[in-house]
Amino acid sequence: MKITFLGTADVRPRVDAYVSATMIEVGDRVYLLDAGAPVSDLMLRYGRRPDALCAVFTTHAHNDHVDGLFQLFSHCIHVYSKASYDVYMTEAPIAQAFCDCIGTLYHLEFPKDRLRVHVAKEGVVYDDGVLRATYIPVAYHEGPPHFAILIEADGKCVLFTGDMSQNLKDDDFPRVAYERETDLIVCEYAHSLIDVLDPHIQRCRTKTFAFNHYAGYRHEELAAIVNSGRYAFPIRALRDGDVIEL
Repeated sequence: MKITFLGTADVRPRVDAYVSATMIEVGDRVYLLDAGAPVSDLMLRYGRRPDALCAVFTTHAHNDHVDGLFQLFSHCIHVYSKASYDVYMTEAPIAQAFCDCIGTLYHLEFPKDRLRVHVAKEGVVYDDGVLRATYIPVAYHEGPPHFAILIEADGKCVLFTGDMSQNLKDDDFPRVAYERETDLIVCEYAHSLIDVLDPHIQRCRTKTFAFNHYAGYRHEELAAIVNSGRYAFPIRALRDGDVIEL
């Protein structure tokens, strides 16, 4: 499994990073987890065409996690006409709004047979025999339903926390992180900082832990955490273009 971090910033615009988007490759199969960044352009930059996609998984419907879907859908209607993939969103009205918007802009019926938009619920939402995606509810930061997503492929297991609640209300950190061994945990660093996260990180059973989705002014703070030697596993602060191969 090859994981390329296309966008690692939080909602704040930055000159050195796009907002949340991650590309996952398993052999010749390609998947996206969140699509806030201009994902179709970025996929090309990293050697993959949008018509190679098998599925897109979104953790929630905030703009910095889904805005790139507008561009992706548009390109896959007009340029990559053979594109065919599943998209998992977390709210029916927003999923419908995306389809309606594209149809209105281009005066056509949204190609639901090729670009298959689903509303994700708790549990396994996707399993193509190569990659399995399990949605795990977390407390809302604000607005729409939020999920962590567990990705299993190639004998490896990766947990993406998604956006958790401010200061982890209701013991919000995904419990699966304590309950099973993972190869990688990718944790947002926008809504809960290290003083709150630390006891949860200490309990994690993982081989590597990585911070994602953070403001640029957090670079020095995260560098101190990475170099602290405090944890039993390596810690990373991700940057756009970073690649992790498992």
